[in-house]
Formats: sequence, C-alpha cells, structure tokens
Amino acid sequence: MCTPAIRGLSNKFPDAEISFLVSDYAYDALRYNPHIDNLIIYPRNLSRLGYLKFLLSLRHNKYDLLIDFQNNPRSHIMSLIIRSLRKISFKSKRRNFGYTDLISPPL
Repeated sequence: MCTPAIRGLSNKFPDAEISFLVSDYAYDALRYNPHIDNLIIYPRNLSRLGYLKFLLSLRHNKYDLLIDFQNNPRSHIMSLIIRSLRKISFKSKRRNFGYTDLISPPL
C-alpha cells in the first residue's frame, strides 16, 4: 500500500538512501522494489529480549526522515526508539507523541 509513496520519495530525492523496515511476512512484497536501498527485516517471533535487542540495533543508525505509515502500537514504539531528525505519521487518537509532523489520514 505504501509503494507509491516509496516511489515518490525516490523520484523526488534521487540521491537519498531509502531504508524500509518491514516485518518478515511482508518481505516478499518489497524485496525486489528498485526504490528501496536497504530492507530491514523485523522478525515477528522474537522474544521480549530479542525485540529489545532489535530495537536497540535500530537506534545505532541515524536517519534524516522516518515515516510511520501505520502508527500502530508496535510501529509507534519503534519510531520512538529510532533516531531521526524528522518523524512523520498520521494523526491518531492515542499515538501522536514523538512525531515532529502529523498529517490527517486520508478519508
């Protein structure tokens, strides 16, 4: 569902390196996307300790821009942990904290 946004970002910023965090079940849908430079796989079957280690490994990178396309509890936690100059997501009734830019969801 976010493939047009990835393509749009790649076209608008052709020199940008685009990383995309995806759960293991959606990997096949994005693995050949020519607009993604780095596909980060989130394994869903991690223990709590494994999940924490995974989040901390994401924190080592610093991104210019993070876009949370889902704004669900898990993606929100990840967006709080990942270091980025700018963080964008949809407005939510519960999860607006930590984003620099909030947009209204499509109707």
